[in-house]
Amino acid sequence: MVAKKFFQRLKGILFSPKSEWTVIADEPIYDVQDVMRDYAFPILVSSVLVALVGVGITLKAVWASMAAFAVWLVALSLTTNVVNGVALRFEATADRLQSTKLVVYGSTPMWIAWAISTWLPATVGWAMNIVGVGYGIALCVLGLSSVMKPSPHKQVGYAVVVSISMVVIHGVGALLRSGAEKLFLSR
Repeated sequence: MVAKKFFQRLKGILFSPKSEWTVIADEPIYDVQDVMRDYAFPILVSSVLVALVGVGITLKAVWASMAAFAVWLVALSLTTNVVNGVALRFEATADRLQSTKLVVYGSTPMWIAWAISTWLPATVGWAMNIVGVGYGIALCVLGLSSVMKPSPHKQVGYAVVVSISMVVIHGVGALLRSGAEKLFLSR
């Protein structure tokens, strides 16, 4: 049952995000751990495993994958804190659970793009990651009104702040993941 719901959410957020955000905003999830356990961890672990197979399973690759997993979790936490932390400035709902839902589900294309990019030549992989981040930002911006409920006249400003924070945080995360890959895989 959990797997079926996971794949329905994955499909919904990627292919019909507008209606999926409405469902997400109103669904009865009671705490952040539910979102992390039932969605973020499975997709992150899957992405890390796909990436691990893409670079070849060695001890060094396992270390690089664990570092990437940690960087993704830190980026997720930082982005969630920014979205929640600035919510009141945009007359939005300051709710840790809602901001977690927005960032976790909105990050889906980033995680998928990263996993796939490890199987591709470097330049194509970077392009794939940029597309993933762009679509992730677009998903979060689309979900802001449903999930965080900002004041209509402050929604654009909130979207800009969320977008910039995602670019900066995930850009630094990409550099850290790249550094971990070089550290562990280039020897």
